[in-house]
Amino acid sequence: MMTRVCCVIRPNIHDLHHSIHVGQEDDILEILEHSSIDINATVCGTTALSLTLYKERYPIFRLLLDHPNISRQLNLNKLSKDDKQRFEPPLVTACRLGNREAVRLLIENGVDLEGEDNFQHTSLWMATSQRYMDIVEYLIASGANVNPSLLWTHSPLFFAVRCSSKRTEIAKMLIYHGAEVNIMKGLSLLYCAIIQGNLPIAKLIVDAGYNVSMDKKLRKELVLGLLSRNSVLLAWLEEELNVPASLQQQCRTIVRRNISSSHSGRFFLQKLQQLPLPQSIIHYLALTNDMEHIQCKQKLTQTTTVSK
Repeated sequence: MMTRVCCVIRPNIHDLHHSIHVGQEDDILEILEHSSIDINATVCGTTALSLTLYKERYPIFRLLLDHPNISRQLNLNKLSKDDKQRFEPPLVTACRLGNREAVRLLIENGVDLEGEDNFQHTSLWMATSQRYMDIVEYLIASGANVNPSLLWTHSPLFFAVRCSSKRTEIAKMLIYHGAEVNIMKGLSLLYCAIIQGNLPIAKLIVDAGYNVSMDKKLRKELVLGLLSRNSVLLAWLEEELNVPASLQQQCRTIVRRNISSSHSGRFFLQKLQQLPLPQSIIHYLALTNDMEHIQCKQKLTQTTTVSK
């Protein structure tokens, strides 16, 4: 006499990925009821959470974050591979895609703001490169480090200045929030600004502590007449190269640098405001000692909410 064996086939990670691909929310809910599934497992290097971002399945993205069976198991910082062979944590992906709601939800759920992709780029670098100023603002307000690296290849500020198209306001925001202007190796920030004829950014870079006198490339090309045809810019640069920074300017540079480094490039303006100094000095340190910059600073220090 033969005994029949009833086999119960449990859904696995492949079933979940398939349901995400086709957008079957009901099937996903049923799959998630099986607590045995490893929600962080990958299929061809891709995680389920990141797959929802790639495929723009935003309701499913929220479902994974909120579902009681798997939300605590989710690794919000795990790198995932997309179809272009990019390896990114979900926050970097959300910034690249400009998904403001996903950025907000990930941060509210405790994602690592300094998570890096396979090129060692952070979410702040990615949002800067994609020109999403509101996301840059939200990341900074949430505590992202404006100085993830002093290497030019990994500096959000360098990218904003060097590739200035529609990124000038982002560059200003990063500098106001304490981004380091003395980048290691490569072209200097000041050189990039001058080559593009951007005098306001050039002045802001110097005010923030760039050591002009040590820039031999600028001095050499100024003498050779290779930099710019902007006479106003060249006259300003020649004066900066030949007149040493005042003691007041040097003190500002030291204070700004110490505050930024001691707080890992986070909440710079808030920490500056906490110093036991007169507001006139605070404004000078914050580079906001004229009305336009004061208004800008007030806007940047507000706690912002990124809307989708």
